[in-house]
Amino acid sequence: MSIPVDGLTFSTMTTPAGPNGRASFGRAVLEGMAFSSRANADQALKVSGVKVEKIHLNALGFTHGGAVFSLADYAFAQACNFGDNVAVALQVSINFLRPSVEGDTLTAEATRVSDGKTTGLYQVTVRNQEKTVALFQGLAFKK
Repeated sequence: MSIPVDGLTFSTMTTPAGPNGRASFGRAVLEGMAFSSRANADQALKVSGVKVEKIHLNALGFTHGGAVFSLADYAFAQACNFGDNVAVALQVSINFLRPSVEGDTLTAEATRVSDGKTTGLYQVTVRNQEKTVALFQGLAFKK
């Protein structure tokens, strides 16, 4: 099925079927992403090793926002659960600043902005090899 929008035609996305016979978009987006992370004393955490492949692209040929969000969310989760911390997200948001394309290598760096008794605020910057692709902010509840 094709969807016309302002002179452009988008095809509906199909993804491989999971074990239950249903398509899993999240599984398709994350396929091929290899995460590695390292932290420093300032609670800044860098996640790297995500090479954008064809499966990560949207209908326009850019990296799908869900793939960029997943990388940022992973970095956020690693940062707010660093060490003995146990935390869950209360609220997150992302601003996409520029597209990335197949062949780009994306990195995400999470930095603690505020550390309260029960909440922590983190900012995650997602970059390709040259520029900032997205800014993500996450508020975590700490147990």
